[in-house]
Amino acid sequence: ENLSAKYYGYLFLEEETPALKTDRNGIEYKEYQVKVQGIDENGEKLTVSPLEEVIVTTRDGLCFTSKDFATQEAICAINPGQEDGVKNIQNFFFRTSGVFHEQLIKVLRSNSVIKNLLSYFENKIVRMTFRVADLGVNVGAHMNPVSRESYHMVFNERYINTNGWNLILKGDNVGYDWSKIQTKEQALVIILAHESQHANHQARYEDALRFAENAGFTDGYVADPAAKWLLGQGYSEEFVSIFFIWNNTYTRWEFNNDGKQGERMHEYMRKYNQGVFDAAVDEFKNDFQDK
Repeated sequence: ENLSAKYYGYLFLEEETPALKTDRNGIEYKEYQVKVQGIDENGEKLTVSPLEEVIVTTRDGLCFTSKDFATQEAICAINPGQEDGVKNIQNFFFRTSGVFHEQLIKVLRSNSVIKNLLSYFENKIVRMTFRVADLGVNVGAHMNPVSRESYHMVFNERYINTNGWNLILKGDNVGYDWSKIQTKEQALVIILAHESQHANHQARYEDALRFAENAGFTDGYVADPAAKWLLGQGYSEEFVSIFFIWNNTYTRWEFNNDGKQGERMHEYMRKYNQGVFDAAVDEFKNDFQDK
């Protein structure tokens, strides 16, 4: 308001009084009021405030956050110095609690199969948030790529109680033999392995898109170089076909937007990755069956 649209406007952070404060944990931080600085219609410099006051906080003067934003953000549940055994924990965030949270950490710390599936998240390009929500009946968990930089692995709160994970499936959409599973913790390992494969597949696809975009391709022209990059990285044509489809007329790969990407992922896991599930749960049994 009152700033001329002819000129650029810039955010201006005005220190609150007193700016330096201390939180309940004894950590100092500063508060600033967000304003906009620009030029008015008379060519004079002018600083204006939004109709609704916006306050941001910072500890280092480099990263600023509002209270509402901080409330919505996931918090890493691992304290500094506790990272041993979960080497990519820096990009894991948790909205979980209680025994279920402890079970998750237990698997992520110990299981080399799960850690390998999620090793992509060491690159800090994409972060993974673990959380719970009501997913309805007969759904154990769901991997949700919220954005290209943030994936959520969501577990069904209907199957979590005070004792942690509380469901052993009778079957699933990848054909795993659930008769091999004796405990609910073992069931959680299988579900983690399932959703981690989804995350892994999606992350590789997104990597291919980044490669094509960084090479200067845009819009629909991204698909062909992205698919060829995956093939060049050693991925099979069947894996590439989860996301892309070959156009014989134009002799190029195109995006496959038929809405069945998830089904193709499941079919790929059914055909090729049964051993991944077995390896994950066998390792868990060996690590914890006598503990």
